[in-house]
Amino acid sequence: MRPARIRRCAGALAGIAAVGLALAAPAAAPGAPTDVADVYSSLPFHGPGRVNSQGVLNGEQLALEQAGRVAGTHPVKLVSLDDSTAAARGWDPAKTVTNASKAAQDPNGAAYIGEFNSSASSLSIPILNEAGVLQVSPTNTYPGLTVHAPGTRPAEPGLYYPQRIRTFGRIVPNDTVQAAALVGIARQDHCPSLQPIADGELYGNGLAGDAIAAARRLHFRMAPRLSWDPAARSYRTLAKRVRAKCVLVAGIAQKHAYGLVDDLVAVHPRIRVFAGDGLDPADFSGGRRLSRRASARLTITEFELAPAAYPPAAQAFFSAYRTRFGAAAGRYAIYGYEAMNLVLSAIAGPKALPVDNLFAIRNRQSVLGSYSIDRHGDTTLRTYGVYRIRSGKLEFVRAITAP
Repeated sequence: MRPARIRRCAGALAGIAAVGLALAAPAAAPGAPTDVADVYSSLPFHGPGRVNSQGVLNGEQLALEQAGRVAGTHPVKLVSLDDSTAAARGWDPAKTVTNASKAAQDPNGAAYIGEFNSSASSLSIPILNEAGVLQVSPTNTYPGLTVHAPGTRPAEPGLYYPQRIRTFGRIVPNDTVQAAALVGIARQDHCPSLQPIADGELYGNGLAGDAIAAARRLHFRMAPRLSWDPAARSYRTLAKRVRAKCVLVAGIAQKHAYGLVDDLVAVHPRIRVFAGDGLDPADFSGGRRLSRRASARLTITEFELAPAAYPPAAQAFFSAYRTRFGAAAGRYAIYGYEAMNLVLSAIAGPKALPVDNLFAIRNRQSVLGSYSIDRHGDTTLRTYGVYRIRSGKLEFVRAITAP
């Protein structure tokens, strides 16, 4: 029985006990936990993002430990799952479906933190929605998971919610916000126009479409959209089709975005390359996967900020993380931490269902700042970080609030 339903039947159980039902064990004291709440975490631990995934999991563990491993009256057990394979070097559709199904079939399944990748969540959301399990992503930004917007598919987001109720929420701004930030940065950097190149995945297509829509709203010129083939051996021919002085690489590192950026700069040495959070800046550091010349031409937006740019509440988190794990918190650790805290709050909330408590969140004070969850499941946060690679190291340049 899900912890959310325990409160609904507690009165009935008490009534049965009162009329003399024989029990094999002594009755629990009033208000005592009567069931364990299983919280699942699904992250990719193979491929370039494995370090980030470990940071997210560490953040989740820290939040749970600080809460005493309980949510209200319910003991909480964290179940860590891997949604990736070594062969895929990242998230794998079959593993994702298996993970979501496991949580959906768990009679004690209270919540599911995941996925790391938006395309993976497009598979897990319907499964968890059928079972009524609360899902919170610490990192998903694709708008179509929650809203219909430029760049999303016609049936989105409805196709993800077979029960016609929302069960999914996220704590990071979606790509309509990120796209507006990217266009704003390109305009501030005096780009005469911006040409989007997408990788064909949900995230990449969505970001490209959102950037085109944002540019229209902001009266900024966009060059014709292009796409790249993740299976291609070279992108020199594609690069020669680029006519703009600035391009937006809309896609994920797993789809060989590194090679695309390298070839763009090789063909157009003075081109400016902008990218969203799908290109993990950690993989570019030190030129391990990207040439030094290409690194110098790249600007990246991330919902992650420099530690000092977070509100005061976050500073206690960074200190506690270092004490607990013996190292500084990774880039996404704080989002795992907040995702778990949000889930615990939803399980312990006043409404019968954790999902209902999630959508009642208003002006929540957190390590990320104050935010609400809107009726679609989106956060009201709108701030992104701007990063460059300098001297072989990732450097936070500034924060930008999307127009």
